[in-house]
Amino acid sequence: MDKLIITVAANGESRRKKDNPHIPITVEEVADDIFACYEAGASIAHLHGRDPVTEDINWEPGYYCKVAEGIRDRCDVILNFSTGGVTEDPYERLQSFSSKPEMCSLSGGSVNFTGNAFVNHPDVIWEFARRAHENGIKPNIEVFDYSHTVWAKRIADSEIYNGPLSVDILMSKPGNVRFTPRHLLFYVEALPEGTLWHTIADGWDQLHMATMAIIMGGHVRVGIEDNNEYVPGKISTNVEQVERIVRLARELGREVATPSEAREMLGLG
Repeated sequence: MDKLIITVAANGESRRKKDNPHIPITVEEVADDIFACYEAGASIAHLHGRDPVTEDINWEPGYYCKVAEGIRDRCDVILNFSTGGVTEDPYERLQSFSSKPEMCSLSGGSVNFTGNAFVNHPDVIWEFARRAHENGIKPNIEVFDYSHTVWAKRIADSEIYNGPLSVDILMSKPGNVRFTPRHLLFYVEALPEGTLWHTIADGWDQLHMATMAIIMGGHVRVGIEDNNEYVPGKISTNVEQVERIVRLARELGREVATPSEAREMLGLG
C-alpha cells in the first residue's frame, strides 16, 4: 500500500475553549499545535480561521497569512485551509486563498446539519474550483453524501483539476450517513480509480473509520474539529489523536508519509 497520509483538523469553526481547553485559536496556539502534530506524524494541517477574542469563525485574510507564516517558519507541513461554513455570502469563504495554502477543502454539494443547511450551489462549487486552480491550490473535495461523488468525478475530469483526485469521505456528521464498514466500501467503490480518499467521522466513529482506512489503503483525518475526546469522557489533544493513528498504522504494517512524500502522492507543487 501507499504510505498513510495523516491530516490533523485542529480547530474547526464551532468548538470552543469551554468545550476543550486544548483547541488552538490564536495564531501562536495554532502554530505551536501544528508543529507538535507534524513532529508526531501529521503531514497535512486542515485549519479554520478563528477570532482570538470571541472564538467565532474568522475570515480575515491577515489571520490566515499570519498562521501560514507561523507554521511555515517551523515545518513543511501541507496547509489545507477550509472553504466551508454557513455564510450569507459563500465567496467570503475564499479569504484564506490570500495566504497561498497548497490545498483547500471544497464541499461537493449541499447538506442539512442540525438546525441549518450548508448550501453549495453547483455554480459556487465550480467557481470555487476555478479560483483554487487560478491560485495554484489543490481542492480536497468533501463528500458529505453519496451523490457528491458525482461532483467529485466531474471536477476531477475537468481542466481545472490537476493530479490525482483527493476526496474526504465524511460520515457520522449531524445530517449524513452513520459510519459502517459497508457504507465506507459503498462510497469508495464510487470513486475513480487512483483517488486518494481520506476518512472523516465525528466522535468515537472517527477511530473505527480511520482503522478501516488504514487497512483498505485510504488515508486518515483526525483532530479536535471532529472528535473532542480521546476515549469517551476524556478530553483529547490533537497530538494524542495523531500519535494514536501512527501507532495503529505501524501495528497494521503501514508506514506513515512525510509531508514531502504526501506532496508527491497528491501531485502538489
